[in-house]
This record gives sequence, C-alpha cells and structure tokens, in this order.
Amino acid sequence: MAGTLRLSAVMIAGPLRARAERCLSRLLAQTLLDQMEVVVVDLSPGGPPLAGVDHPAVRYFRRPDLPYYSTAQAECARQAGAEIIAFIEDHCYPAPGWAAAVVEAFRQPSVSVVSYAFVNYNPDRYLSRAFFITEYGRWMTPASRGPVPIPTCNNVAYRRRDLEPFFPQLDELFEAEFVLQRRILTGGGLAWIEPAAEVAHECWWSLADGLRANAAMRRVNAARRAQAGHWGALRRCVFAGAMVMAPALHLWRLAVALRTRPSGRAAFLVSLPVSLAVYVTSSWQEALGYLRGPGGSREDFKTTELSANRTR
Repeated sequence: MAGTLRLSAVMIAGPLRARAERCLSRLLAQTLLDQMEVVVVDLSPGGPPLAGVDHPAVRYFRRPDLPYYSTAQAECARQAGAEIIAFIEDHCYPAPGWAAAVVEAFRQPSVSVVSYAFVNYNPDRYLSRAFFITEYGRWMTPASRGPVPIPTCNNVAYRRRDLEPFFPQLDELFEAEFVLQRRILTGGGLAWIEPAAEVAHECWWSLADGLRANAAMRRVNAARRAQAGHWGALRRCVFAGAMVMAPALHLWRLAVALRTRPSGRAAFLVSLPVSLAVYVTSSWQEALGYLRGPGGSREDFKTTELSANRTR
C-alpha cells in the first residue's frame, strides 16, 4: 500500500459467500484504498476463501473456532492495525467515498465514535422498507452531519486508542455495544454521524427472520448489560418490568428522528405495523435477558446475522 495506514475496515464473513464477496468488492473500490486495510475474519469451517482476499490490501483470517458474533468482532479489533477501526456487516455495501468520509470525521479530536448514513439496498418489498425504517430510520439518508445521542452498533467506527483499554473485555462488551460506547464517551468524546459515509444495507424480507434477529440481539444485550453492571436481582426485575413501556419509547424516538425528514412521517406510519411487532417482540426478549440470562440468543444472533438470507 502506497500511503500511510489510516483505516482498518473490518468484516465478519459467514456461509453466505456471495454477499460477503459483494461487500469485500465494495471495500476494495474505496477511494482511500491506498491508505487502508481490509480485515476479514471468516467463520465458515470449509470451502474456498472468499474471492478477493488475495488482494494486497486484505488481511484474511479463517476462524471457525470463534463461537459467537461478538468474539469475531473482538478478533477483528485486535487484528486491525490502523488508528481507525471501521466495522461493517457482510450485508452492507459502502459507497466509494465511505472510508475517506469516516477518516475525515475523525479529524475532529472530540469525535470518538462515527456512525454511517444508510440507504436501503433492497427496497423492492414492503417488509424490507419497513424493517429499514424500524432498524435504521434514525441514521438514514439524508442525515445531518453532527453529534448524535445514540450511535449505531455493528456498523460503526472507533479510534483504536479508545478500544484498546477494553481489549480484555471486548468479547463480552460487543454483546452490549451501547455499554461499550457509553464507557468510551464518558470522558467527553462525541458520537458523530457522517452523511458522506454512505452504506447500503440489505434489509429483511422475512418477518420471522427479522423478528428473530431483533429479539436475539436485545436478549443478549440485556443479559450482558446486567452482567457488566453487576446488577442484583431487584434491579434486574425493575428493568424487566420497565420493558412494558419500551415499545412506546422506541416508537417515540423513531417518530422524533423522522419528523424533519422528507416523507418521514409517511414512512413512519406505513412502517408502524412492523415497527410495533419488532419493538414488542424484542422488548419481551429483553425482559427475559434481564431475568433469565441470554438463553440461546447468542447462537441465534450469530445465525441470523450471518446465515439468514435478506433477499430472495
């Protein structure tokens, strides 16, 4: 690579090879490629490597022994060599200027976490459009550049120096990434959204898969949050009971985020049945996470994240 290493784009690959290769091809088309590396951690146990991993900018690790998505995320962070570590899911496809925009956002010393701006990769079905609004409506394009109260998870960039103090706990903290982000931001840093860092996100076309994925994520988040905070039984019960109000809170946050967007109110109303189903189902599972731990949610999250098709 000709330039100084500025950014590590990190991706976890699974059994759906075509979409992981599509993501990798978009990463290798970045305008900043001469100043970045692409770290790929492949969890598939067999078969040929992904097409494109022989590129000199790619560092490829086959690690079928990693049991959970969070352990793969932690491995990606530890293997990354640049000052900026930018996570991207294998079903996301960055625009050519994505990496350069992320680096530019981090030129501000106060910025510690950078969220991307999202468009829907497969908007041809109602369910994919509704899931996109439900899951990424707060960060979709057109976005306004600046601080955000809640950054994204999984698709998000950090300074390496902010992650390094947590390296021994990253396997656990990535299972409740908002806790990790809160700890990073406690020192006064900003979470930032960068509109020029545009990513096309493949969205669910199956209601069952989408509900299962959101439920698994929220249950494992809750279980890990309670564990990381050393919560006692009383606090777990209080937070579990508060989940009765959680769907309304999530809907309110989404409505507020969309109110100033072009066609935002219409998108919110059209997506409301799916949003409500997602928030009710995932809030119930979050309550179970507080009360009964992760159950099988860690395995479910890995399966839905890497093995469930999002398009026909």
